[in-house]
This record gives sequence, structure tokens and C-alpha cells, in this order.
Amino acid sequence: MVDIDLPGDAGGHPVSLNNQVKEKFSQLIAHYLGPAWVGINPVNGKCQAIWLIDPVYADASGQSRAMTLLAAATHDLGQWLGHDSHFSHRFSRSPFYTGDSPTAYRWYRQHHRVYRLANLLSGVRAMTGQESYAKPRQQFSSGRELIMAVKARREEAERFKALSKDVEAELAGHLDQYDPELIQGVRVLWIREGRAARDETAFRHALKTGHRLRQAGQRMTDAAIIDAYEHAYTVAQEVGADGRKAELPPMKGPTPGK
Repeated sequence: MVDIDLPGDAGGHPVSLNNQVKEKFSQLIAHYLGPAWVGINPVNGKCQAIWLIDPVYADASGQSRAMTLLAAATHDLGQWLGHDSHFSHRFSRSPFYTGDSPTAYRWYRQHHRVYRLANLLSGVRAMTGQESYAKPRQQFSSGRELIMAVKARREEAERFKALSKDVEAELAGHLDQYDPELIQGVRVLWIREGRAARDETAFRHALKTGHRLRQAGQRMTDAAIIDAYEHAYTVAQEVGADGRKAELPPMKGPTPGK
């Protein structure tokens, strides 16, 4: 169900719909993605559209991958059609109302196709020029390889969690103010005397920058994190290259117009 908030004309007939809505319905129909039912408000020409879909199941908490897919499909259709973003989706007008209310929506049945959510969402995104994300599937040659991959990911997550807690403790206690390794605001980590751990230094500094932004209630933008990483890597290279060339890959896209 999508509640379309763009006003048209009084009358309750399809010609009463907002011109932009009519055009977009035409595009959906041309791509076999049109709604099964369209209900039109006879007073202001606003409307509701209903798509028939396969059943969507959820767990006891009301969550599931199918529910996430439903939310994405509803959002994409609604955004494109000019929906009422505050519509609850728990109650809607009924196409089967038989009362005599003069403000009852006038309903028009278009077809009886039932869509698979994934197909509906991918079709809408293809039609509107959006990229459909497909989660890459990893292939493992054996059960042992799968187990080792899961173990490696768990260990990586545990290391990151420990590092994150370490950084939070450091910031909470303001320890970096008295750190003798602090150079240009960066705590340089060392592999051995004269040889800096450049990537580890840069990663830790970027993480610290993200924590500071969060504590200050500011957005953790990609640009801010990348700048922090590049700055820390450059500092570590300057003081601890140990004969190595800088190996920092470009992390920002080209500037528009250049």
C-alpha cells in the first residue's frame, strides 16, 4: 500500500489524478509494475495504490528479511510516487467498501497479478535508474574452509572490539594529551625503533576521530574519517618510514570537473 499525497482535482475519476502521478502510473504499467488497485479521493484527487504480493512473514519480534524487503519496496515506490511518509501502513481504505459516504474513495481494479517482493523492488529500481544491491555470495570449497573463514571473521571482530574499547578508554581519560608518541596530534605506533606501523597508526587515529565526532554530536562523514586516516599515515611515514615508500592508496574519488 502506498498513500500518494499529491493533490489532483475533485471527482474521483482517473482523469482527476495529479498529472505527475498519472505519468508515473503510466510508466509503471508500461513496465508491468502497476498497482492492482487504485483508489481516488473524490474531494481532492489524492489516491492510494495497492500491489498484491506474496505473503510476508516475520518472527515474534515482528522482524525478518522479508519485512526489511517490504519496507524497502514500500519506501522506493512511495518516494518515487510522492507518498505520505507518515502513513502508518496499518490501516488503509478498503476497495470493497459498499457504503454511501460521499467522501469514500472510488476504486479501480487494474489486474490481479501477485508480485514477488524482490522482483517488484528490482523492477522499480531498474525503471527509476537506481542500482539494485546484490549481496555477494562467497563460495567455500569445503566445510573446513567455511569454519576457518567464520573463525577468522570472529577473531577480526574481537580485535576491532578490543581496539574500540581501548580508544574509548583513552579518550575518556584524556590520556592522549600526555602521550609522548603524540606527533601533530597523532599517536604513532611503532614496529621497532625507527619503523612506524603506518596502517595501524592511521586506522587507530581515524577510529579516534570517529569517536570524537560522535561524542560531540557531529556527523561521522566519510571525508572526515578519510582525512584523519591520511593525515595519520602521512605523519607516520614522515617520522618512521625506515626507507619505505608511502603505500597509501587514493581513497577519494575525483573532484567533479577535474
